[in-house]
Amino acid sequence: ATSAYLLQENGRYCHQQRYLSAALQAAGFSIKLMQDIVPRLEGGQHVDGALVVAQKPG
Repeated sequence: ATSAYLLQENGRYCHQQRYLSAALQAAGFSIKLMQDIVPRLEGGQHVDGALVVAQKPG
């Protein structure tokens, strides 16, 4: 089984999208947008990431 998140060798955490979704929903947020993006380059290589827009009622 894969972990919902892990600490990579570079010191950055990597989170699975289903983990992000579950954590946000458990905290009372509704997800408005979740989309794959490339937020940065590391060593000249694209790093996969996610753009998440969430809203908490009230």
